[in-house]
Amino acid sequence: MIFNILGAGAIGSFLASKLEEIGHTVNLISIHRSKAEIELIQKTGIKCFYIGNNSQNKADYIFYNVISINNVLPQSDYMIICLKAQQLEDTLSKITANCKYIMSIMNGYGYFHILDEFRGNIPLIIASTRLGVTNVPINKILQLGNGVTYIADYIYNADTSISIAYKSTNIFNEAKIKSSYKESYKDILLKKLLINSVINPITAIWNIDNGEILANTERINLVNNLTKEAIEVLVKEGIHWTYEEAMDLIRKIADSTSKNTSSMRQDILSGRETELDYINGALVNLARKHNIKLPVNEEIIYRIKTLSNNLA
Repeated sequence: MIFNILGAGAIGSFLASKLEEIGHTVNLISIHRSKAEIELIQKTGIKCFYIGNNSQNKADYIFYNVISINNVLPQSDYMIICLKAQQLEDTLSKITANCKYIMSIMNGYGYFHILDEFRGNIPLIIASTRLGVTNVPINKILQLGNGVTYIADYIYNADTSISIAYKSTNIFNEAKIKSSYKESYKDILLKKLLINSVINPITAIWNIDNGEILANTERINLVNNLTKEAIEVLVKEGIHWTYEEAMDLIRKIADSTSKNTSSMRQDILSGRETELDYINGALVNLARKHNIKLPVNEEIIYRIKTLSNNLA
């Protein structure tokens, strides 16, 4: 099969290496790297170090086929979108959906109208990943965790024999990308939204790794309060998840990705626009539908925007 992976960050690069390794044709599409950076990667490759590899020099796989978003993209079976939500609309305006299937692997919520306008009648698959993958320099990625990638059809079909998400799950598992098929895309995205709405802003505000979010009383209280607010919204949205279950998963993710830098923290440190509007902002928007107020999330939004403005 032919895969066009849109977004040459850590997740996109990891998926590209794993899929190419088992024989698929993969084009990794960079949306922001310079011509010189892309030419360097085409010569030296992206060195991929999978979980358990403690070597500083011997990569498990080296991926070379990176192209620019400005190129004419080849026709593909899959287009996998690994972008930040705030990049989506501008990036998709530059390309056409020249593929059989589209898979979205993005954080956040509230961008489906953009995907719908882009895809037309092309089937859409929604995925949410708990992989722990990070960039080192531009040509090296490290897999620090082996969390599950959950995959669902945008429009659910009970017959798995024709479910594109079910077939996609099998492809990912063949590539040793640990994956699980789910019936509800809303369930997997909203649960991930809760996790991101807690971990991302706390790591950004305190400039800490994921593993430090529960390191003192102030942060513990904030984790608890953000989780309680999010659970109230998820229950109204029909997601059956308890506060205790959510807190247990937050602790596990903070532990398993303890040395990771969240995407929001990376954006703040780099002076880039954050995904805030599609994470905590999206949660607040969902809450308004149900006449629920989220004062802790609103305070977090104010603090992140103030921090972004001060560092701009």
